[in-house]
Amino acid sequence: MNNIPRIVTQSDLRGRGLSDYMVRRIVKGLSFSRAKRGLRLYETSDVVSAIKIKLANSKIRSTTREKLQYMLSWLNVESNVIKVDFLKNLSLEERAKTLEFRIETAKSSMEAGVLKEYEEVQKRVEAALAGSNLVR
Repeated sequence: MNNIPRIVTQSDLRGRGLSDYMVRRIVKGLSFSRAKRGLRLYETSDVVSAIKIKLANSKIRSTTREKLQYMLSWLNVESNVIKVDFLKNLSLEERAKTLEFRIETAKSSMEAGVLKEYEEVQKRVEAALAGSNLVR
């Protein structure tokens, strides 16, 4: 759930609904931090600043303004999800015990799922072998 981008590519901007033209206008003049596999990686703070400059222009269309505001909220990680620490009223020992219990529960349910999946695969293999001429 924590998908906060620290670096942004032009593909990320296009993937969120901006046109090629608007992406070029936003990154024009920005220095990219590094290039990786042919992609230029821009710092999120630089992209946010460039978008705010574009939003300050009163002549942009309303649809473009909406797309830029959406992009700005995505980059600033504004959403309707509020992070709540339900363990904040517990002591450090109680927190550790609670988290340890959650880890053990997750681990046991994962192991049970893997075992069940293994048994299903084994049954399919036995059924396939029973139907073939390999087993007599």
